[in-house]
Amino acid sequence: MTWYKTGTVTVTNGSATIIGAGTAFVKNALAGDGFRGPDGFMYEVVNVDSDTQLTISPNYAGATAAGQAYRIVPTQGRIIALSEGVTTLIDDFGAVRDGIGSGNFPDGTAAAPALRFGADTDTGLYRVGNNIVGIAVAGGEVARFDGGALALKGPSGVGVLLQNHEDANRGLVVSANGDAGSGYGYIGSTSSGYDIRFGIDAVEAVRISTARDFGIGVPPAVRLHVKSGGEIQRLETTTARGGGACFQGFYDPSGAKGFCGYSAIDDGFDIWNSLNHQIRFGTNATYRWAISSAGGFYPVADNAYTLGGGENRVSEIYAVNGTINTSDERDKTWRGAPTEAELRAARRIAAELGFYQWNDAIAAKGADGARMHFGVRAQAVWAIMADEGLIEPLAEGVDPGSAYAFLCWDKWDAVEPVAATDEVRDGEGNLIAPARAAQAGRPAGSRFGVRVDQLALFLIAAQDARIAALEAAVAA
Repeated sequence: MTWYKTGTVTVTNGSATIIGAGTAFVKNALAGDGFRGPDGFMYEVVNVDSDTQLTISPNYAGATAAGQAYRIVPTQGRIIALSEGVTTLIDDFGAVRDGIGSGNFPDGTAAAPALRFGADTDTGLYRVGNNIVGIAVAGGEVARFDGGALALKGPSGVGVLLQNHEDANRGLVVSANGDAGSGYGYIGSTSSGYDIRFGIDAVEAVRISTARDFGIGVPPAVRLHVKSGGEIQRLETTTARGGGACFQGFYDPSGAKGFCGYSAIDDGFDIWNSLNHQIRFGTNATYRWAISSAGGFYPVADNAYTLGGGENRVSEIYAVNGTINTSDERDKTWRGAPTEAELRAARRIAAELGFYQWNDAIAAKGADGARMHFGVRAQAVWAIMADEGLIEPLAEGVDPGSAYAFLCWDKWDAVEPVAATDEVRDGEGNLIAPARAAQAGRPAGSRFGVRVDQLALFLIAAQDARIAALEAAVAA
């Protein structure tokens, strides 16, 4: 082994310190080596202080001098030290080889993970138990893999904290214990001003807004906002037909206020107001009809709506008493008794009274089965009134009109038929559109009619005038 002699040294008489210039003592000198000084004597290297400083023994005995030549003389001690170092290394590596070197790590703890970082010794991986691996940060468990499942733990009171690394305010908190162990599940934003959204196939499906509104298929504009092209809501009972119920209840802080739903016990559909108030029905943003708290059915607005029509008549009305027609003189402008032309028309109409059968009844029951009704033919009444000069005659293609309310005529437009359709479902079996039965169309048409009560009074007036005339003739 060659002697190291690069650079020069400064020596001081009586000093143990050797100062080098251009030297590299750390790599080329060891304690125990010899130092041959400028004075030609050999000294022992006691310590390698740095690349440019040695400590020798005994103290330098020569004259003080700078920029002097020197020699580092290796000794047999180097070989012995090397041998001892190798032996120690092999012994030490045996534990590494049989442990970490073979992939076997100690269990570790959250405070001292088995796999950790040199500059952060309380962060890393450790074994929690059989088949359970924990992840520790700052000496505490933040996540574990348990039987193939991933369980995450966040700060105290928080289950999982997902944050944008560039903006801590943009994040999501998921907890099994709610806030500070309050005992409920919780999903929330880490900061105010951010919605929570859920998506499928890169498309937003559900949103909870900052106003706490809930939207499905649409950003919510109200507390619950659902948008879909098919069935929007389905309430389905778990009980078989004949028992149980399926309904939607309505409450305020004082309790139940009403419900609507299906009663499987009797197959009824219920609309229920639990309060002492009406149930209202409306169209076109206007209340139309109502059921009073006492059970009466009435129009919300006075004298505004009809029941049935010329093209959609009510077949029968069952009642204990007849209808009450209001006749308050304060609501009327009185004209007075019938004219002679009106009385003539009334006497002629009376002569038209007779029995008849409805054609639909004959078609359904036969001529012998169809019931006999008594009354007038509306067109005949119209014709008599026109013949007496009281109204315009009926003409083809001209809508009839009359100032007499007991003469009625209505017409309607055609309605196209609607074909039956099957239910429509998406690829996952969700109902998009329910099955729909066929609906018959209706051609455009018209229908004549009379107000029987007014016509009857009209005929009574004519009969009374006829009787009065006969009585006057007899008296004369």
